[in-house]
Amino acid sequence: MADAGGADGPGVDREDAEAWLESRLRDAPPRLAEAVRKCLERVEIDGDPTGLSGWLARAALQEFGRVEAGRRGDREEALRLLAADASLTFAFEAAAEGDEDLARVADEWGTSGRLGRELAARMRGKA
Repeated sequence: MADAGGADGPGVDREDAEAWLESRLRDAPPRLAEAVRKCLERVEIDGDPTGLSGWLARAALQEFGRVEAGRRGDREEALRLLAADASLTFAFEAAAEGDEDLARVADEWGTSGRLGRELAARMRGKA
């Protein structure tokens, strides 16, 4: 892959992003690998200026939101949570490989960033 693209990078296309992802999913349990792929296929990437790490993080947050909205508590839901967690972990890996500022990525996507704000808003809505 030529350039994973950072937050300020040129972005990445789906083909390159999927190739990067597949290299990480090779040794994953098949059901988890498929759940990660499903999580990511729902999110547009082509031409996205946030690049690979942004695509992975957005997919994770969207999947966390879908699971939280459903709240069935079954094994399938647990697998989807694992896929979202893996996607967010991959976002940080992609950021590190792309020479992004990891502190900035953590601030943007971590518990004090978008993930934290979205989870807090959802919890306030259920109170």
